[in-house]
Amino acid sequence: MDCLTKGGRRLGSVALVAILIMAVLPQWSQALELEEVAKISPGAQVLLRLTTAQPIDQEFLRSLGKLPMRPVNQNRRADIGDTSIVVSGMAGAAIEAQQAPGITAVEWIKQYPVAGHYFVHFEYVGEEVQREMTFTVSVPGSAPGRTRTSVEIFCQPDVEPTLASDSTGNEFATITLSEVQPGQIVNFDFFVTYDYDTEQILLRSANFLPSTPMPESWPSDVELFLQPGFHIQSESPAIVAAAAEIRAQHPQGLDELINAVKAYVGKHMRYNNEKRDKYFGGKYVYSDAWEMWQGAEETLQCGTGCCPDSAELKVALLRVLGVPARTAVHSGHLYAEIYVPDIGWVTDGPMFSIPVLRSPDADNHAYFEWSPQVPVRCASWGGKTVPFGRLRPGMVIVQ
Repeated sequence: MDCLTKGGRRLGSVALVAILIMAVLPQWSQALELEEVAKISPGAQVLLRLTTAQPIDQEFLRSLGKLPMRPVNQNRRADIGDTSIVVSGMAGAAIEAQQAPGITAVEWIKQYPVAGHYFVHFEYVGEEVQREMTFTVSVPGSAPGRTRTSVEIFCQPDVEPTLASDSTGNEFATITLSEVQPGQIVNFDFFVTYDYDTEQILLRSANFLPSTPMPESWPSDVELFLQPGFHIQSESPAIVAAAAEIRAQHPQGLDELINAVKAYVGKHMRYNNEKRDKYFGGKYVYSDAWEMWQGAEETLQCGTGCCPDSAELKVALLRVLGVPARTAVHSGHLYAEIYVPDIGWVTDGPMFSIPVLRSPDADNHAYFEWSPQVPVRCASWGGKTVPFGRLRPGMVIVQ
């Protein structure tokens, strides 16, 4: 059961506006072992329970940083004297922990509750007072391995948002302000709780895709994701030529084709850290959310970009190669999703953060927008999750 609340103690009295029973997302029954995860995706984030031969002391806690791992309990002193501790770290480090002195057992915790905070903050940077402005932001939702159990929405200024959803299941919160001053900040903050299943998150990523033959046809409801989009120019001669290069490598099956596309983009595109830092630092000003992305054709030609640009390029190449693909958004990251028969949509890599948006059609869609088209910058955008945690007074998850 998923509770969605507008308002709250920060901006007024708590008002429960909807209780949504979410559709059960399909689960893949294959089981994973920690050693397999470490081999295939050593950078995957995992939660572990370490058992120690001796009571835990400060020296042991300091030694965790060398693995590297960190205790999940935010009160580090609470673990002192115990012989068991829950830590987070990369799967590759978990294998090292099995050989570390003083550690007698390493258990992978696959399922656990999570508290999350997702935020989008705007600043209107026009020179004139706007008499009416509307802002819309995607609401964090569920995804394979992450079942949303509650979400609270806080807006500043204190305006109650209206809620809507689309055919893909994306949810949106919208506020309309009667007046917006130059330099005014408009905030959307979402406090969310989830039930995580990290095994399902990994299994629904391309990294763990088994040998899969290319199907002869696709379900009618995903054929839309074979078509070109405004930024996903799969009809571009340059994109078609790049896809021909990939096909010439003779990848066998859908799994090899996906990996070949990922390798091609990784080889021909340099990550633009300066562009990323400017965006997350609030340096870019837009009059339209569609201006945020440069398009797959431009990314291929210039050979540089950030996560939205690489995601669009992967999707465009996959569509040319006959594979349904779309873009999607998590807190602080955009990526590609690929449709796989008998499994469904899989991510192009393991995604552990807060799911925000899945493109409902052939285009790459913004996770926020505003009207009218006046100068706005994204003052801050991102999110944080805490296993067994709390992110604000009143949000507590019991371990």
